[in-house]
Amino acid sequence: MKHELLGARVLVEVSGGEVKTASGLLLNVETAPDDMRVGTVVLKGDGHYVGEMHIAVNPDVGDKVMFQYGGAITVDGKHLFLVNEADVIMIMNEDETNEG
Repeated sequence: MKHELLGARVLVEVSGGEVKTASGLLLNVETAPDDMRVGTVVLKGDGHYVGEMHIAVNPDVGDKVMFQYGGAITVDGKHLFLVNEADVIMIMNEDETNEG
């Protein structure tokens, strides 16, 4: 089934283990505070408007993000979090040109 997310929101699948940011910061997701989670964006909304100017959602599908305050939902049997873009703290993709 095809889904379309509306507004400035992302749908995130939570991952476990450790995540290394592009700057080399190693984050242990298992010991993160309860209100901080890390996962992969699986669907993004269409953004929002300020007057007549369209503001797109910044994280892209496939981006690894750290977020807080997401609402747990189930879509097609997967347990996901619905997160407002404002609650995404950082995008944590590894720099593909910087191996290490």
